[in-house]
Amino acid sequence: MNTNPADNGEFGQRSAPSGPIVPKTASEALRPEAGTPPPKRSRASRSQFVVFMNFVISLVMLLVLAAGFALYFGKQEFNEPGPSANADTFLVKPSTGVQEIAEQLERRGLISDARIFRLGVRAFGNDAALKAGEYEIKPQASMRDIMELLKSGKSVMYS
Repeated sequence: MNTNPADNGEFGQRSAPSGPIVPKTASEALRPEAGTPPPKRSRASRSQFVVFMNFVISLVMLLVLAAGFALYFGKQEFNEPGPSANADTFLVKPSTGVQEIAEQLERRGLISDARIFRLGVRAFGNDAALKAGEYEIKPQASMRDIMELLKSGKSVMYS
């Protein structure tokens, strides 16, 4: 009888144990048997180029995810009701830029964040569309409402 597994057509498989496994000591009986080791990584997966590209792709995905979160929360803030509890008038002088308007609105407590207002106006393509005049800002007006008001040019009319 041939006991070599390679000759039996069972290459890579262990033959059944011939008898019960008897441990030498009690502690050996309680110790778990060693499992098979994990397969070695291929030479291609250890390549410096593959490791570097994996890092680059992970970094790009992380940046896209962070930009998505920032865009979502910025849009939420842009559309939420503003912090002002009272109506107020706001004067926009001729040739005033969006950054200066945003900073004045934030200083007066009409918007919560000048940067979000500035980026929101730019995202809607209204950088140059904001008109000079004196405007009445309603209580709790959102940044979008203020942008639309300044874009419309409907200023306060005194009689």
